[in-house]
Amino acid sequence: MAVAAVLPTDSASIGIAVAITMGLIEVIKLLINKMGSEKSVLTAEEQNILKTLYIQHAKTDSDGRLLWYTPRSWETTQLKIVEAQEKIITMCNDISHSQGQFIKTLEKIENHYFENNKK
Repeated sequence: MAVAAVLPTDSASIGIAVAITMGLIEVIKLLINKMGSEKSVLTAEEQNILKTLYIQHAKTDSDGRLLWYTPRSWETTQLKIVEAQEKIITMCNDISHSQGQFIKTLEKIENHYFENNKK
């Protein structure tokens, strides 16, 4: 989810974010349990939204990890990808500069050739 992408990566902040999310899940569970009563303060639409939210946050992968949690290892992988992209851009710039120099050299050769053949 987009929210996980903007969270800080230090362990204390991640722990706080996980605790807050788990607390919200418990609140949602409580509201879902109460919505069966006739005195529920939630509309049917709000109840459906809460059910959907709970279902999405309760989903796990094959290892039991919650799907909304972004593993710390992804940050390292993303940094490596950015470094590789920066190297590619640098190489492309170098190639472009070299081609510019090559074109100038060819133009000098061409000009020299035409000057010598005019005589």
